[in-house]
Amino acid sequence: TAACAGERVHVVALPPVPRPRKPARIVTLCANATPPHQAACKWRGPPLSGPLFHTPKYVLDSIVYSHIFTRCHVRTHEEATLHFIPYPAADLLSVDRADRVAYDAAVRKTLLDSVAWRRCGGCDHVIVTARAWVDLDCDLDCSRYNAGPFKCAAARAARRKMEAPVRSDFCLDDPFWARVIKLSVEVDASRVLYPRSVRIPNLFAVPYESALHVSSADEMRRWQRRVMAAERPALMTLITGATHTVARSAIAKACKRSNGTCTLRDCNTNSNHCRKQTVYQSYLRSQFCLMPMGDTPSRNAIFDALACGCVPIIFSAASFSYPWHVPNASELVLLAPPERPMSALQQLQLATHLATAGKFGIKRPVVPDESLSRALVAIQALREAGGSPAHMRARIVERLPHLSYSTWTASVAPPDAFTLTLGRIRTTLEARRLRALGLGLI
Repeated sequence: TAACAGERVHVVALPPVPRPRKPARIVTLCANATPPHQAACKWRGPPLSGPLFHTPKYVLDSIVYSHIFTRCHVRTHEEATLHFIPYPAADLLSVDRADRVAYDAAVRKTLLDSVAWRRCGGCDHVIVTARAWVDLDCDLDCSRYNAGPFKCAAARAARRKMEAPVRSDFCLDDPFWARVIKLSVEVDASRVLYPRSVRIPNLFAVPYESALHVSSADEMRRWQRRVMAAERPALMTLITGATHTVARSAIAKACKRSNGTCTLRDCNTNSNHCRKQTVYQSYLRSQFCLMPMGDTPSRNAIFDALACGCVPIIFSAASFSYPWHVPNASELVLLAPPERPMSALQQLQLATHLATAGKFGIKRPVVPDESLSRALVAIQALREAGGSPAHMRARIVERLPHLSYSTWTASVAPPDAFTLTLGRIRTTLEARRLRALGLGLI
């Protein structure tokens, strides 16, 4: 159907997932679902109001899995033009290492024994990771990891504990998966913060899951009208709970001291601020939404803000790199100008503090922060260029169908993020085939 961009998708039958150390998340349940049991994969979460749902984080693979079965699933590999590998990589992080190693070996054997894989080494296979690619990178470079030295050092140490002479966990940069198309919620296509991402072949970014899941084109149009008609008394809004990074902590404190220029919703002081319904109410009342980087450059909240027509203000080009779905990011997000470099003394003070804060429980200082003023400069530059938040909001609303995961299957509806992704995969595979023909490889 048109909802599948012409693709017929076969789901590879993988071995059962090992029992995790903690209760299985929704993704594991979805990854193990088979017809007719895939209906149990309730990835949308409990309904809120209208087309909004309390969608949990890290369910992208569940969304893709569910959409395949409801839109474009075929039962045999002979009928298929594309093969989906439901590898629950995120869930395996909570599985004992011995079980994880055994499962990975079983998956590889299953693929190597399949006719479809042997045809071209997985060139027409797809894997979807529910988390950012850095969570599944086996050669983590802490000097480029935005989360700070503490978390990164721990992650790198965990990787080094592998005693096997070869990699035994799922890794995006493993040569075994080199020809497979890999989809992640975040890829630094700008190569600003993560130069290593360019060395992982066939890695592409797809939108995070928001709370918006419409069931028809009419429902999408009603939501678009609501977004355009919403009154927005707030200039800027920042909703944050995890202020563990220096940048996010500093901008939160600056927002709190801004005397109304910026509205802060701190989930550490009031957990209700982070409830989906409250988040969407806040974003619908704001013209701009501040999106400082957290553990990784991008944030799930960016797509929540876009769903509400709140223009995201990002502080690095790496925070919004989705060329398949948004060819020109500047139409939908506002990039704050670069910060002025810190002096040598400031850099030394910051490095000294970061080296000791975690060890001795010292409270992180407020580093001289210019993020809020950078955001105001970006807004002023937009106005001087003849733009306005209303103009940007109109472009966002126009693009909304392509940035959200709907539940409709009608071919007359505009393509949602899933359909658009399949279309881009089809284009990528066709370009790959044409290159191979030109080189005389097929």
